[in-house]
Amino acid sequence: MFEETGFEVYEHRERVEVAEPLQTEAEREAEARRLAINELMERVRDRFWIEEGDDANASLAFIKHLSALLDPVLNED
Repeated sequence: MFEETGFEVYEHRERVEVAEPLQTEAEREAEARRLAINELMERVRDRFWIEEGDDANASLAFIKHLSALLDPVLNED
């Protein structure tokens, strides 16, 4: 943007307010659940990369342990 307009970028400044759409309670709760899942998945990924960096055996042990913990939850009906 600076290359196109030069110092004119800095000559004008104003406050711009953007209205946020209102969320229902159910939508807020759904968003909170999505954020919680995303955080858990990110923690799992971080831990996996640490284990993978050590050696293949640590990585396989981590995957085996994680699978043992998640399989009962994922196979619930």
